[in-house]
Amino acid sequence: MQFDRLSVHEKTETVKFEAGAIASIKHSDIRRHGVRRFEGGKIYQCSRLGEASLARLLEDTKEWGGPGIAHDFGFAPAHVESRSGEVASSTTREEFESASLELAARYPQFVFTGSCAIKHSVTSLTSSYGLELQATGGTCDWYLMYQRKGSGNMFDGFVTSEGVRPDISNELLTHGAFLQAQLHEASLPPGRSPVLLVDTLAPVKKLQESLQVHRYFEGSCLYAGRLNEQLFAQTVTLIDAGYAPKNGRVDFFDGEGTVRPNDDHILIENGVFKNLMSDRRFGQKFNYPSTGNGLRNYKSGVGLGPRGLMFAPGNKSWREIVKGLDRCVVAVIAAGGDSNDLGEFSTPVQIAYVYEKGELIGRAPQFSLKIALNDYLGKNLIDVASDQFMTGTPGGAVIAEMDILLN
Repeated sequence: MQFDRLSVHEKTETVKFEAGAIASIKHSDIRRHGVRRFEGGKIYQCSRLGEASLARLLEDTKEWGGPGIAHDFGFAPAHVESRSGEVASSTTREEFESASLELAARYPQFVFTGSCAIKHSVTSLTSSYGLELQATGGTCDWYLMYQRKGSGNMFDGFVTSEGVRPDISNELLTHGAFLQAQLHEASLPPGRSPVLLVDTLAPVKKLQESLQVHRYFEGSCLYAGRLNEQLFAQTVTLIDAGYAPKNGRVDFFDGEGTVRPNDDHILIENGVFKNLMSDRRFGQKFNYPSTGNGLRNYKSGVGLGPRGLMFAPGNKSWREIVKGLDRCVVAVIAAGGDSNDLGEFSTPVQIAYVYEKGELIGRAPQFSLKIALNDYLGKNLIDVASDQFMTGTPGGAVIAEMDILLN
């Protein structure tokens, strides 16, 4: 019998901001455990909240682990390592409180709601087959969304950023330009226009399928059989980012205990399809080494997926790029979109802003947009920025010409 144990100890301090006032401050201290027992060619798995001994967890797998699932793909190589990242400070929470109150006082035309959570976590993966891995770090997860008084929308905008030590005061108090823009609807003609879609990865869903080793070799994806070909513009490099403690990603190993030789895994390089994503199960089936993409939380099995997909930053900020364009639409919320099997993407856009030669002139009327994946990262691509619209978000924003259809 072999086993592994994934344990997460997370301490969180959360402040809730509702209707322009501090509503609550909450502290939590939670331990989570997930264990897998490997016996007779099968995996038996169970999880538990709170303190739990290894013996108790292994007994749980016998009592609640069910019939088990097949296991014939071995284990991650033995590895012993610990890494520690930065820890967010509780003063960040106080900064969020004061800046939110000040913003609400400045803009009484809006109702503000949000939260700020300061998290400190210790994640460990130990096993009977030589794994002793531990990652320690922290992050600050915060957002503030708002609704114009009298608006029929669920909400009209939001502000957030990522990182261990975000500059919340600066982010909130300089967001006034977007609040002012909410009060004026700009004209937006239909047709093709440069668009910065804040959810940069939304149009690349079909590409993500092609990056998965099983979809690629089974031929059930758009770019099957095209490894090492030039697919997109040379300015396009797509990375699955690994260990990045400043951005709150402190786990340097995946759910199977695979540690990448390099933290970042390059998938598309200068437009060329270079690599796939794999875990141990599909790697064994298709003779492809695990790339550390076996995702797992304490209460789930292992699934193949990206750890931190992003476009490599370009040379100019998105604001510099937009200054050189007669018009650019920044689509902040675009919910409900999807891609077809040809990689053609379309979505309604609920919240967007219009820029003219780099100047913010107002909010856009609601509209829909569409773009084909090959065009998004090919002939319609204007540039990949050095940053994202949301401060602190890793990677670069994609700005491309898209078809705008007014609702």
